[in-house]
Amino acid sequence: MPIVFDAASTAIGSTAASTVSVVHQASGSNRAVLVVAARRGTTSSLTELRWAGSTITPVLVVNNIIGTSQIGVVVAVVTNPTTASTTAEVQWAIAPTILNSISVISYGNVNQTTPYDSTAAANGNTSNATITLASTDGGWPFATFTMQTSQATTGTGTIERTRSSNPLAVHSAGDEASSGSVIINWAFPAANQWSGGGFVLRPAAATSRAPQLIWMD
Repeated sequence: MPIVFDAASTAIGSTAASTVSVVHQASGSNRAVLVVAARRGTTSSLTELRWAGSTITPVLVVNNIIGTSQIGVVVAVVTNPTTASTTAEVQWAIAPTILNSISVISYGNVNQTTPYDSTAAANGNTSNATITLASTDGGWPFATFTMQTSQATTGTGTIERTRSSNPLAVHSAGDEASSGSVIINWAFPAANQWSGGGFVLRPAAATSRAPQLIWMD
């Protein structure tokens, strides 16, 4: 069965706080949740990313630092999450001064052994935050970016699942159910600092059925 989008939750925290959390509830079979944290502000680092109170290891950490201005995203993948309401939380070493957000996006029919292909990261100071992912065999390309702008728009074919923003920054995450060389991007009116990355979610393996024997007299 193909991968399906389930639900998304997002929260924006105080830029005076070093933590922010959000509650999310996943459903369906062969579930996977993507926990995505984003920041813009003074230079800092990730202290801990948590799901249901336990530390989870990021599969993607991307930062773009220009002088003392830092834009970054962190992504972790949790397979077979509970269907109960669950809290995701990020803790930074230093409180962001401009944007502090966390999102959770859940999908169904995701491979529980190898939920994603190798990750890709990108940084820039242009008017187009973009990444190219190679999708085959029913894969589902996913990408997320933090951008120094308030007017980011998704490119053709990209479905935005979460957005947290203020007049000085946007964090967004989305996907595209396409195959081949897939470009996921967000565009904005002028060149700005941005940072992000992504990967291709892998579909659950097909369930094999034993052959049936039919006896005929």
